[in-house]
Amino acid sequence: MVEQDIRTWLITNTSLESAQVHFTRALQGTSPPYAVISRVSGTWYDTHDGPTGTADGVWQVSIFGETLGQVKAISADVYGLHGAGVNNTGRIQQVSETDLYEQDAGMYQIAHRFLVQYYV
Repeated sequence: MVEQDIRTWLITNTSLESAQVHFTRALQGTSPPYAVISRVSGTWYDTHDGPTGTADGVWQVSIFGETLGQVKAISADVYGLHGAGVNNTGRIQQVSETDLYEQDAGMYQIAHRFLVQYYV
């Protein structure tokens, strides 16, 4: 599962601990900083002979924190996922990065989007 592979990479290669890396949404009461991994889109490939065994998708890794400096420091490490070899992936490429401020929560967010080509 690509999401689990990304989660393992984040725990191993950033300052985030296991309890700080979540799928789809953070658990209520999670203290910042933390990350949320979400699948944004996906495509499966077929030929005239049937499935190719490969697919690609876009995953977003959002880093949340109380200060912009905190979020930027973790995001600098997250950029290392670009080009990383992660289990069943053929290629990981960062395609965008967006800086946001969540007014209601009083939190900064940097959202990284990665195109992931993988084997199914």
